[in-house]
Amino acid sequence: MTRKGWGNLDAMLKWDKKRKGYVKNCKVCNHPKKEEIERLHSLGLNNEEIMRKLKLQKDMTSVSLGRHINKHYPLSRKYNDKIRELKEEIITKNIQKHPQTKTFLLNNEEKFINQQGICTLKQQFCKHIPKRQIKTPQQTINKLTNELNTIKDEYYLQEDKIITTTTKITQCQQCQLNTIIKKLEK
Repeated sequence: MTRKGWGNLDAMLKWDKKRKGYVKNCKVCNHPKKEEIERLHSLGLNNEEIMRKLKLQKDMTSVSLGRHINKHYPLSRKYNDKIRELKEEIITKNIQKHPQTKTFLLNNEEKFINQQGICTLKQQFCKHIPKRQIKTPQQTINKLTNELNTIKDEYYLQEDKIITTTTKITQCQQCQLNTIIKKLEK
């Protein structure tokens, strides 16, 4: 059974907390040892063993732990597993398309997934490349030039966008040129 929104990382990250398996008045959902509680449960320990091992008797009852394990934990686990699966899929697809970026990408997965894309020339993050994408400088310049041409049609409405986009193109070209010069000097 697939639920609406499963399979789209950005959509899933915007889900409300309850849909992610979190309930604000649950003692376990709000406990600092929540991950450890769930890890011990996944290893097969029963509620009493978890309570004893983590000394949780004064924080919660066995009933509240059981309620969390039965109602909230399955949703949380399913959500987190799906997020992990989608991230791995994104990383794998990008490594297949751009094998030269593998080491850099594997060492910087979270930034690639959540913040910036990678420039193939420099093998570094670039603020002009959208998150989860790997582009050559020429691809980036072409995209920005297309944006610029679209904006220019209404230039009197978007003069600041024209300046910003032109600056991005210039920065990308300068970066590309500097990298090529450094490689030639070696």
